[in-house]
Amino acid sequence: MRLQFLGATGYVTGSRTLLETPRARIYIDSGLYQGPSYVQDKNYEALELDASSIDAVILTHAHIDHSGLLPLLVKKGFAGVIYTTPATRDLLEVLLPDAAHILREDFKFLSKKKIRDFHLSGPLYDEEDVKKTLERVHPVEFAKEHQFKDITFSFHWAGHILGAAYIHIKVEGEPPKTFLFSGDIGPRKHIFHNNREKPPRADYVIMESTYGMRRHEKENYMNKLRKSMEWIKRKKGMLIIPSFAVGRTQLVLYVLFKLWKLFPELKLQIFVDSPMATRATRLYMNYPHEIKQEIIHEGFMQFLQSRDIQYIEDVGESKYLNYFNGPGILISASGMCNGGRIVHHLYNRIWDSRNMILFVGYQAEGTLGRQILEGANRVKIFNREIPVRTKLETINSFSAHTDKRGLEAFAKDLNSYQKPPEIIFINHGEDEPRYELQKSLSFMKSTKIEIPKSEAVYYL
Repeated sequence: MRLQFLGATGYVTGSRTLLETPRARIYIDSGLYQGPSYVQDKNYEALELDASSIDAVILTHAHIDHSGLLPLLVKKGFAGVIYTTPATRDLLEVLLPDAAHILREDFKFLSKKKIRDFHLSGPLYDEEDVKKTLERVHPVEFAKEHQFKDITFSFHWAGHILGAAYIHIKVEGEPPKTFLFSGDIGPRKHIFHNNREKPPRADYVIMESTYGMRRHEKENYMNKLRKSMEWIKRKKGMLIIPSFAVGRTQLVLYVLFKLWKLFPELKLQIFVDSPMATRATRLYMNYPHEIKQEIIHEGFMQFLQSRDIQYIEDVGESKYLNYFNGPGILISASGMCNGGRIVHHLYNRIWDSRNMILFVGYQAEGTLGRQILEGANRVKIFNREIPVRTKLETINSFSAHTDKRGLEAFAKDLNSYQKPPEIIFINHGEDEPRYELQKSLSFMKSTKIEIPKSEAVYYL
């Protein structure tokens, strides 16, 4: 058995791991690198393996840092099967075309030096490559065992986003060997989704470490959002919420729904200005069993289809929002303000002190969102310096990732089995959190905790 780490070693994006068995070559995830340009440049590096030599890909979930490389594999000759959960399959139909569009736009701004150095003739892939990729996707239900060559695998609920799963793999042999790939692990107590399952036992575990050295804040997010809405109502302005299209937008809508039930006087018109978020929200309606049942019983699905929310898809309708003075709530992508329609809304509203920007997610270094959050007096948008006069607020408790304590709890679940794992490989995180998490798992006396380097190979 051969295990090789081809992505996300020392990074929080770009997940891709190769598992070679006597009869199969399988990728677990195949994601793009995201973030600053020096990180994104890794996407243009040559693939380590001939894509046609890969027999299958098994995806933990649909986020682009786990799935966004798939169309490039297909373009380069991959002709195997892509296994996903049903919801992940549906989300890929939303996310991959958008990724192709972004790559096409990014290519327009690549320097001649990068084009020359990486031998590029165009973007990594296009919409036709995405179409061919989606034709290769085969959904498998949660907890159902599926056999492929000499492996049997199953998906188990990870509590991260719609469709997100741990992948458990059993490889034939005497004795058989078992692997568990955590993907992104959801919080221990999710506000919106069902809480994650206990991970199944495995000989070898590959787990994420995104927040391996951070504890999520405890805050009264309902109270914060209520005060923001009260302020907006007094000022007759717009509450602008930059939000990720999948997971975060739906969670924000749920919290608004809860607040309206408690404080009907705060009912304001909601605009969701993101075609991707709109499509993702409709998908959530198709998978109510992945959401906490009390939320369904409260009537949230009916709220999503009510006139209280206006979903904006047409560009003309999006532009017309510039003339809506408020009070109202505007949710738009991208979550870090580094692209998408939110940039246009900030351009038109960030100078107006009647408005508020509410950040509900992490703002990476170098993004427009990070500049605003750090208190910049002026920001450059569309090559113009715009004064920042909006009120700023943050909610930090909406993360779809578990924190350090949650990662430790995940490992304790694994340690509770009569036979704990032989090795835990800590991946999908920057090096400092990975090493911090390694120290935190010292209670696992019979398990080796390994920090793999990029392209590291392990024979098991």
